Amino acid sequence: MEVPVTRFSYASDSADEVWDLVSRLYMRVRFPAPGTGLRYAVDSAATGSLGVDLARCSATSGVAAEGSDQLILLSWLQGRVSMDFGRYGGAVAAEGDSSLYVPGAPGLFDMDDYVGLAVRLSPDEVGRAVEDLTGLAPGALRFTSVRPVSTAHGRLWGVTARMLWEELTGPGREALTPLVHQELVNAAAAAVVSAFPNTAMTRGYVRGPGYVGPATLRRALAYVDAHASLPITVADMADAAGVSPATLRAAFRRHLGTTPSAHLRRVRLDAAHRDLVAADPAGADTVAAVATRWGFRSPARFEDTYRAQFGCPPGATLRR
Repeated sequence: MEVPVTRFSYASDSADEVWDLVSRLYMRVRFPAPGTGLRYAVDSAATGSLGVDLARCSATSGVAAEGSDQLILLSWLQGRVSMDFGRYGGAVAAEGDSSLYVPGAPGLFDMDDYVGLAVRLSPDEVGRAVEDLTGLAPGALRFTSVRPVSTAHGRLWGVTARMLWEELTGPGREALTPLVHQELVNAAAAAVVSAFPNTAMTRGYVRGPGYVGPATLRRALAYVDAHASLPITVADMADAAGVSPATLRAAFRRHLGTTPSAHLRRVRLDAAHRDLVAADPAGADTVAAVATRWGFRSPARFEDTYRAQFGCPPGATLRR
């Protein structure tokens, strides 16, 4: 079943209406001293666990925000914003900067004619994706600052935010396949934990898991082969094998020299190759359709990966 993408546009110059929308989208807010000429507009695209909004606001002098239950990241495209999140720090952001709203933390903002690209993520979804990437338990993931690790990391998040916006708002994006949706969430999670200080960066030494025999590994491999067309995770693979995700990752490194996630991508790449070989060049299947079916959301990246593995572009395989 495809994942629907819900879109809407909104504009208002009423402080009460803006308060209501912002409170529903992000967090409860108050305008202690609204400036004159308030105008707020937003274009939004969202799935159940990922949202991206292009917001424009003018002449707002101050905002007090309560804590949000979402992970919200902003890339500033125009204007200037000063923010203070107490023990999580503060920042003055301008064009090209990025910042993070720490879940649950109240904040004070002073904004001046800004345009921003906001990404909304479920902390639970990000936690599960980070567990696949690092082995850190989802409940142990916490972000510790509103500022990115460096200016370069902040700009890298800005590139990711624009990619997410284009993926959710491009032509024909009324719905996403489950695999493509999972890859978008995973890409966002990986970029967030790379760009903003968090406990995954400071994780201490973890004692290695015990030995895993061939039978356990075979169960994991068989599960991947049978479910590669579904949005499965490393945790799902570990459950099927009867071990913890950390133990499974160690087993893959020890016996196969790879990771569970990399193996899953390779299985899907092989499946895409088989579909291209079997496809009728004059039929409905295209390279883009096959790539999307197997969770490769970027045609250019799919072509590069495919060429590196099979020695030719995917289009050449389809035309044989």
